Order: sequence, then structure tokens, then C-alpha cells
Amino acid sequence: MDQWDEAASERLRDIVEQLRTAHVIDVLEKTVSRVWRANTARYEPSDLGDTARSLGVTAAENIRELALREGWSPTGKGDLGQDVHVTAPNDSLLVESGGVSLRVMKASPMVTLSEPSWEDFVWANESDVRKAAARNNRARYNPFHVGSGTLFDGVFPVKGDPRALCDVALVWAGGSSSPDTGGWVGLPTLSADKPWLAVQRVWWHQADGHGAQRDRHQPTDPDLDTFERRPLPQPEIRLKPKPKTAEQ
Repeated sequence: MDQWDEAASERLRDIVEQLRTAHVIDVLEKTVSRVWRANTARYEPSDLGDTARSLGVTAAENIRELALREGWSPTGKGDLGQDVHVTAPNDSLLVESGGVSLRVMKASPMVTLSEPSWEDFVWANESDVRKAAARNNRARYNPFHVGSGTLFDGVFPVKGDPRALCDVALVWAGGSSSPDTGGWVGLPTLSADKPWLAVQRVWWHQADGHGAQRDRHQPTDPDLDTFERRPLPQPEIRLKPKPKTAEQ
């Protein structure tokens, strides 16, 4: 289990509660689930040449457009709270509510649903808006001071105030072999070995109801030819001809 910063985790719990009150998480959960169910149903790597990238890009486009429609509903805000604003600067979905800015992003491709490896996120390789969110959080609160993880732990004071953290990311994951999805809200930060201050799971739709950890030996190529991805064989049934009688 990942060890998150205690103060940041407390702040994240408050943020998640605030987003739930404004119905932000509920709307995004329903939107992601609906989109992923539809896209995995039409995913055809063998017949149509679909790839993990095309699947993810299509889902991201669908989620952004549906969320924008929800935020700009002609009848008001739809299911969203009145203080919620949904925009897409630089084609990146941004949801703002009560001073909190939330970005939506998909985890790395996987065949079956599992929890992402949080240490694998590298903000330097992400878009400018995601890097900016991590940079903002580091400027407001930095518990990973010089000496962290060494004999000098506790010698240097923590910089900033965790209550000032307001940039979060909703990371959702889905396996290409099923419509199951999971969602997490986290506080990104710029750090050499700890890209997240804290992460909290906000939904999990797999049938067993438990958040499975990533299987390091599990293939992650969604286009891999496996038995679970092959179509079910159709039995061939033939009727035996009735023998002719002397009268025939």
C-alpha cells in the first residue's frame, strides 16, 4: 500500500467530500462508465485495427464533450451544483468548484481493470496543464524536503500549508476486455520519486468490489492475442441423413 502524506491526505478527504456535495464525482463516474461501456463494446483490434491509443483517445473525447454538455445544460447545470464550472482549455477537461480545480485523465492502458501504479506517473511527460497543477501544489505545500527518506528526516521543516492545496486530478482506469472502471482523486506534485501527495479511490465497478493491485506479471498490451479476447467457437451441427428404404 502506498504511504501518502498524512496532512495532504486529510486535505484530500475534505476536497473529495466537497466535490461529492457538488455532485462532481457522481456525474464524472456516470459519464466515464457510460463512455467506457460503449467504447469497449465496439473495440475491434482484429477487424477494424483499433489500438489502445485509439480506444483511450476516443474515450477522452467522449468524456470531455459529455461533461461540457452537462455543465452547459440549457436547463441549468443538470445534476451539477450551481457553483460548478466545466470548461476545456487547450482541449483538457477542467472542472472547478469551490476553489478546487480538477483535471480528468485516463490511466495507462490495461487489459483488465487494476489500480494504477502511482509511482509511474511522470509529470514532465504530461501536458502543460497537468504539469502546472503539480507545480502549483508543490509551491503551496512540499513535505518532501531535503533529507526526506534519509537519516535527516524531521530535521528540516515542511514547507507550506496543506490547506492551500486546490489542484487535483481524477484518474480513471478501465481494461479493454470489459466495461469495468475505477476512479481515484489525487493531489499531484513535482517530486523526483513521489508524483502524488495523496490519492483516494472514489469508485470501483469491478464485480468483486475490491481494488485489485496491479499484477506485475500480467500482460498490459490490450491488442495481445489471448483466449479471453478470442470469439467463442460456434459448434457445427449436422443431421445424419435418414437411410433409404426399399420402397424409396
